[in-house]
This record gives sequence, structure tokens and C-alpha cells, in this order.
Amino acid sequence: MPVLTSILLNKNVRKKKNFFSRGINNGGQRFLAFTYACRTINLLVATVAVVLGLGAFHFLGSGFYQSRTKARFTCAPNCR
Repeated sequence: MPVLTSILLNKNVRKKKNFFSRGINNGGQRFLAFTYACRTINLLVATVAVVLGLGAFHFLGSGFYQSRTKARFTCAPNCR
């Protein structure tokens, strides 16, 4: 397989930069420069995101459980 790929792939391939890849690269560079310049804001946002994530961990899967009052009425035996 490596022999076949070395034959089929031309080594004189140039990278073409199109509009999309240029935009992604420029936007990424600007975002990286901003986060590097504002380290305290970046650390504060990351800390808030971690605290909110840990706080939301308690509510994961709570939609699958019924509350005790609903379970008492729905699980009552049929008296007829």
C-alpha cells in the first residue's frame, strides 16, 4: 500500500488558501491573541464554566425520576 500511494500521490502539490481557510485562520489568530492578552478574563470565564458545570451535574438524569408526590398517586393500587 505505501508503494501505491507514493506512486499515485504527486509530491509537487501546493496548498491553496481559499476564502474559508483564510477566515478560519485569521479568526483563530485574533481569538488566540485576545485570550493571551486578557489572561485574567480567560481564567475567570473558565472558572465560572467549571463551577456551572459542576453545579449542573446534580440535575443530570433527574428527568427520569418522578417526584415522591407523583409516585404516591400514580403507583397506588387499583381498588375496583
